[in-house]
Amino acid sequence: MAQNLRDLVGVSLVDFNSYLNSLQAYNLNEGVDSLLDQSREINDSGKFYFMGFPFPLSQDVSFNAFETKSGSINIQPYSFLNSLAVFCSDPAGIKFSIYDKGAKTYVFGTGTYALDRVVASNLSTLYPNDDPTIDPNGPYFLRSPLIILPPGVLQVEITNLSSNNNVIAQVMFGCAIPITPLSINVVSGNKS
Repeated sequence: MAQNLRDLVGVSLVDFNSYLNSLQAYNLNEGVDSLLDQSREINDSGKFYFMGFPFPLSQDVSFNAFETKSGSINIQPYSFLNSLAVFCSDPAGIKFSIYDKGAKTYVFGTGTYALDRVVASNLSTLYPNDDPTIDPNGPYFLRSPLIILPPGVLQVEITNLSSNNNVIAQVMFGCAIPITPLSINVVSGNKS
C-alpha cells in the first residue's frame, strides 16, 4: 500500500516540511520553532494531508461596524486543527469563537472568545524581531493540536470590533486530514 497521499492520488503536492521551514517567523527566537514539531511529525507519518478551511468564505469577508457572522465548517472527524491564521483590515481587529460540536466544548479554554491579535494574528507581536523591516506574518501553530471529534463540525463566530464598515476579516483553519478512501476521493476529485 502507498505510504503517502502523493503516491495514492498521483498528484504533485507541495512538500509540507519545505513550507514549514520557510516560515521565518518561527526562526526568530530560540525554541519557537518547536511549535512546528508536531506538524512535522504528523506530516512525516504519511497518514495525513494538510488542508485549509477559511471562514467566512470569500464572498462574505466584508463586515459592517460591530457585525457578527457565524456558521459551520465541516471537517473530516479525527482531523487535527493545528494552525490558525487571521486577517483583519482594521487595527481594531476581531474576536472569534470556535465550538467543536462533537466534543461539545469551546476551543479556547479560558473563555468563549479570543482576540485575533492574541491567538493568531501578526506573528511580529508574538515573536518580536530587532529588524523593523521584517514583519513576520503567517499561521500560528497551536502548542497542542485539537482533535476534531465526530460529527466533524466546528461552529465559528466572528465579530468585527471596529466602528468602521467594509472591514475585511477571515480566519483560516489549518488542519491535518487523515488519509482514508473517502478523503482520497475528495482530494483527487473522484466522485466514486
